[in-house]
Amino acid sequence: MSMQATLKWAQRADWVYIKIDLQDVKDAVVEYTKEGHFKFEGKVGDKTYTAETDLFGELDLEESHHAVMARSVSFALKKAEGVWWDRLCKESGKRRWVVTDWDRWADEDDDGYTEEVDTGMGGMDFASMMGGMGGMGGGGMPGGMDLASMMQNMGAGGPSGADDDDEDADADVDTAAADDEEMPSLEEVN
Repeated sequence: MSMQATLKWAQRADWVYIKIDLQDVKDAVVEYTKEGHFKFEGKVGDKTYTAETDLFGELDLEESHHAVMARSVSFALKKAEGVWWDRLCKESGKRRWVVTDWDRWADEDDDGYTEEVDTGMGGMDFASMMGGMGGMGGGGMPGGMDLASMMQNMGAGGPSGADDDDEDADADVDTAAADDEEMPSLEEVN
């Protein structure tokens, strides 16, 4: 008897991304057709996992691809038409084995999500990803502020002024010790 594999999915206007979180999949059989029929079967240990459905729209098979990796099976399926799908499956209704991949999800009206998502198959440029985070200036800090200037504005002084606060810290310890002397001992309080 086979077990139902969970499909995590997200989309862009031209692509649909599906991820199956299974480790060390063996004997994977993957099929997807131009008409949008999707089928997966693979073994993990002595268990067989399957997933089969008709997708919401048609696919461009020449650009679609998949990869069986150590911790998952990932699919980047090119849509035949560059339109947003209402759901992953052609038929409406809740399927417990189809869930949203919130790590990859983008809404149709999101401006910052025009690039292809990393499917774990290479090609990800983390520097440009972090530099292009919506509304964030240089270094990912608001308004282009960097960490060193932020620390300086907070009075920490950064690396060059690290010793400036040592005298104040000693004074704080002396004041704390004096405060403790004024407190009555626990035996004196009834």
